[in-house]
Amino acid sequence: MMQDRLERFLARLYTERTFREAFLADPAAVGAREGLSAEECRAVAAIPTDHLGRAARSFASKRNTKPPPPSILSRFFAR
Repeated sequence: MMQDRLERFLARLYTERTFREAFLADPAAVGAREGLSAEECRAVAAIPTDHLGRAARSFASKRNTKPPPPSILSRFFAR
């Protein structure tokens, strides 16, 4: 379950700009507030800032170019 918490934390770090900015400003406080251990917090804080930014931009680009899922009606009429 700790891995789930860490994965959710990383997902937010990559997808929520304000969360990422808060973490970069005070990693220990944000990590503790989100339930990360001191070791997990240090590990995440060791990720280079430019790598976080690059990953965040990449994920945002993928989200923005992904087609929306088919609507319920289009799936119904496709039968």
